[in-house]
Amino acid sequence: MKRIVFAAAALAAAISAAPAAAQGRCDRAAMQVIADSWIAGLNAGTPYGHIQLGEWVNFHKNMADGFMSEFFDMQPKKVAWSMALLDTTACKATVESVIDDHGTPRVLVSQLSMGFNGVGPIDVMFPAAEPAGARAAFTAPAWAPIPEGQRMTHDALVAAADAWLADKQPDKPQDRIYIVDETLGAVNVYTHLAGKPNSVTLRIEGGQVKAVHQLTA
Repeated sequence: MKRIVFAAAALAAAISAAPAAAQGRCDRAAMQVIADSWIAGLNAGTPYGHIQLGEWVNFHKNMADGFMSEFFDMQPKKVAWSMALLDTTACKATVESVIDDHGTPRVLVSQLSMGFNGVGPIDVMFPAAEPAGARAAFTAPAWAPIPEGQRMTHDALVAAADAWLADKQPDKPQDRIYIVDETLGAVNVYTHLAGKPNSVTLRIEGGQVKAVHQLTA
């Protein structure tokens, strides 16, 4: 009996240490939990007790190494608006939000990955000075789900995003990080434009870009 219990415990430990994709935990419900937990952490001013962090979490700010302890300074960053892209292929989520940063409303874009035992790495786009008009563009009418029969594939959405970016980046860089939500018909890309870190989120319908959320750091 003890041997059976030990084996079961070992199996549970192995499963918890396996990547999310291997465990089949990358459905929309699981990715939504990650997005919701991130918002809860922002509202509280700390990830602890709200976000299931991985054993080792690399934190990046504006596509460079950063410090999560500096970003989460124990001051609540109350979320006034948010939208989540859920990528069930890559086990990632993008959360676009408008937060209260020490009394000032600001746009924050966050890419969250499901890794070993929890969330990580975490990549935020949070410029020191918010570009003019960013909040108005982000909080424009909500993007409704695309009807099932009209949804583009993951690869087709990436191709459409690359085509849109080609006008601004004739030579495709190697640093593009994609998060794709087929249900929303949306692609979030972290990349450098004119040498500056950018988050670009595109709403794509029938192969055409219908709306753009862009945040330059």
